[in-house]
Amino acid sequence: MTNYNVIEYERVVSCFGEGQGVDIIPEVVSSYRPVKGMMFSSIDQAFDFYSEYAKKAGFGVRKGGSYVHDGILKTKYIKCCKEGHKLAKMYDSKGDCNESSKPYYKRRKRSTIRCGCRAHLQLKSVDGVIFEVDDFVKGHNHRMVADSDM
Repeated sequence: MTNYNVIEYERVVSCFGEGQGVDIIPEVVSSYRPVKGMMFSSIDQAFDFYSEYAKKAGFGVRKGGSYVHDGILKTKYIKCCKEGHKLAKMYDSKGDCNESSKPYYKRRKRSTIRCGCRAHLQLKSVDGVIFEVDDFVKGHNHRMVADSDM
């Protein structure tokens, strides 16, 4: 029997198409689907709209990174909750984050849901107040949740 790294195993199980070019594009009524050029009066309004789309499609969302220039928010990302990979923190043998000691990776005692999904909504600031959809990636690399399970 082969010993698999737990994190590698979780990625294979939860994200069956990762790295293979498999994209799942959810079928959602067009009135709920974001479109490039769509305008919002705030980040919260855009987040609520994308959350509603995500709920209809069967996935969760979270706020991602942002770009601020001269104190003005220029770009904001709203991402699929399975975007990225959760990295284990490096600790020394005493459990401290000490760079002088030989580090090891502390193992998580629970599974992770992140699998590198690239689906997101990118917003750009038009005038510092109004936000426009600059990019919308709708393809996911994981299964969606059925309506009955939500």
